[in-house]
This record gives sequence, C-alpha cells and structure tokens, in this order.
Amino acid sequence: MHLHDEFWSEDPALSVSRQAPLDVAEILRGIKSELLRLWGDIRVQGELRSFKPYPSGHIYFDLRDRREDALLSCVIFRRDAQRLTFRPKVGDVVELSGTLNIYEPRGQLNFVARSMKPAGAGDLFAQFLALKEKLAAEGLFDADRKRALPPYPATIGVVTSPEAAALRDVVRTLRRSAPWVRIILYPASVQGEAAEGEILRALAAAAARREADVLLLVRGGGSIADLWSFNSERIARMIPTMPMPVVCGVGHEVDFTIADFVSDLR
Repeated sequence: MHLHDEFWSEDPALSVSRQAPLDVAEILRGIKSELLRLWGDIRVQGELRSFKPYPSGHIYFDLRDRREDALLSCVIFRRDAQRLTFRPKVGDVVELSGTLNIYEPRGQLNFVARSMKPAGAGDLFAQFLALKEKLAAEGLFDADRKRALPPYPATIGVVTSPEAAALRDVVRTLRRSAPWVRIILYPASVQGEAAEGEILRALAAAAARREADVLLLVRGGGSIADLWSFNSERIARMIPTMPMPVVCGVGHEVDFTIADFVSDLR
C-alpha cells in the first residue's frame, strides 16, 4: 500500500480512507451517528434566547450558557411543544431533555428537545402536587361548595397589578360587553416575594369593603416560579371565605394554579 493512495490512523475507530473524497452528506450523517452514540439522551440547562414559535407548531430557540460565552441552537417539534405545561419566554432558565443532532441542509449542530421545564421546578412542582392533594382531600375543590356568579353584577372587583396586561384585558372586555359595570381595582403584585402578602391584603380589603358583587383574581401566564404566589396555601384558604364569588383567571389553558381549583370559577 502506498502512502499517497490510502492512509489509515493507528486507531481503527478513527480510520479515514483517502482513496476517494467523501460526500458532504456522508460526513454529516457520520457525525450525526457518532453524536447519538456518544451522547445519547441527555439533559441540558441554560437561558432561553431568540425564542420563536412558528405557525407549524414547532418552536426554534437558542440556549445560552449562563457562565460562559456559549450558545446552542435548539428546536422542540409541535407534538412535544403541545405538551408544555408553561409558557416559556426569553430570559427563562430551563432544563431540556433530548438529543444532539446535525441539521444536514445547513451542517448545523442543534439540540432536539422532547421536553422543557423551568430549571429547578422539580421541587416547586412537588410542593404544588402535595398542596393540591391536601386541599382536595379537605374538600376545598368540591363542586358543591362553589358559588354561582350573579348574572348581572353591577360592580366587579379586580385583584391584580395595575401594570398587568391582565387588567387591560379585563377592562377592555368589560367596556365592550358590559359598559354599565363599575370596576374597582384592589392593587397587588402578582409576582415576586411580596406578591403573596399583597394579594392577601387586597383580598382582605375587598372582603371588608364589600363593594363588589364578584371578584376577579387575575394575572398573565408564566413558569411555575412566576405563578407561585397563586399556589399559596394562605391565599387558597382565604378565597372560599370571601363574601362574594371569586373568579380566578391565570394565563392560558396550560397554566393551572391552586387558586384556580379553589375559586368559584376558573
């Protein structure tokens, strides 16, 4: 064998034939196969960047390392995206499960995610499930204790942040469908460390003043950490004691909180 005809590495696993040039697709398929063999199913954590849902239902995004200058292109396809239990957004720190992949038309390394959850959400979700089970066993979610809403309320109270998009949605909808209704805002933060105490104080004010025929407790969606004040046991126990029916509105259909379960209407 002549050196210029063919070269073999001493390691058989790394042998490369020089007899004929390789096709680009052949190289990329080989890399793709090796990635799957070496890495398999893995979990990766990072910060969401360039988050782009497409009409197809697929979601393309970048995952940025929080400590170093490193970026990984990612995709979660429609079937798996439909199973998401929260609404991801740029800046969220998440944990993905999936596989490394080579997108052959561009020769680009990417990560195909099968699942996504907020980083560190495991403990919070466990707490959520434990409280949900506890309150359900006490009957706080039972349909027979839910109060009917007044068909034509004259005054509607709203517990939310004055800056919340949810407040603008409520006001716009009521002005369009029931312009005669009086709206009273009981302001409270709906996210962050102070939110639980502020919501409790707003509920207490609404209960003491008894101005509203029905009370709305509302906010936008988010991760389980963003929604955590709506999973407060103190708030959950206060909602059924309110002198008026309470409607809870949180985000989209994928967002469920303890407050949803104990309120008179979700």
